[in-house]
Amino acid sequence: MPEFDIPEQSSRSPEDSSSEPVFRPGAGPDHPLRVQVHRPGTGVLVLSAGGTLDTATTADFAELVRHRLECTASGLVLDLAHIEFIDTDGIITLLETATRAQARGVELVLVPGPSVTRLLELLEVGDRFVREDSAEHAVSNAQAAVRGRSR
Repeated sequence: MPEFDIPEQSSRSPEDSSSEPVFRPGAGPDHPLRVQVHRPGTGVLVLSAGGTLDTATTADFAELVRHRLECTASGLVLDLAHIEFIDTDGIITLLETATRAQARGVELVLVPGPSVTRLLELLEVGDRFVREDSAEHAVSNAQAAVRGRSR
């Protein structure tokens, strides 16, 4: 996954449909986090993250996710399959994201990798998320939920 630094005052629209990386919080060699944002179809936004989601990176990640939740039509997929390390701050951010998504009526689907799954289970909070094994399945389920709500 290529990495790019984009300043906070970026001229990119939150609705930008490109699949280019748009954010790299914690931009230091000790705490890299790479995030890509793309829209695979109508009504669903995918945030794919890789690297480390910890105390050094969660504030910026949370801000990005909050902003995207405000701009997301109906479905948000958090693809965390490539997160190599996550701490409790990262899990708290995910729990807050789930609460915000529910309050906004946004279907949130989590694609956790092994490190995320391990900590969700250790903290006994995995049942608070709709989880899928792959981003493709997550997108399909989010799109189905969005279509089901619009009927």
